[in-house]
Amino acid sequence: MEFSATRDAEILAKEAFEVTGTEVKAVRFSLDYFDYNFYSYQEEWEKHIQLLENIPNRFFIAKHKIEGERILLYTTEVRPAYKEFGIDKEKFEERVERIPIFIRIQALY
Repeated sequence: MEFSATRDAEILAKEAFEVTGTEVKAVRFSLDYFDYNFYSYQEEWEKHIQLLENIPNRFFIAKHKIEGERILLYTTEVRPAYKEFGIDKEKFEERVERIPIFIRIQALY
């Protein structure tokens, strides 16, 4: 299975964002009038896809399914288990390999 950030962002954008054609790109003012310049549908999609492609590590967007609101959230850094237990990486890997369930999982592959 090939990983494609762009393809994944396209799929997520369709789920997370709604394109309406009413998002304002710019407003022009003069003494007599004002005018709005809107994003095209394609420009709106590209903007949302680009946002998803450029989210930093440990950040994600959550969407409220009923109300449609989205919020940018951050997950905390998770230390490797061997550091949490205060032992060497090699010693930790040896112990994990001896765990019966790990041995069964390895046998499946």
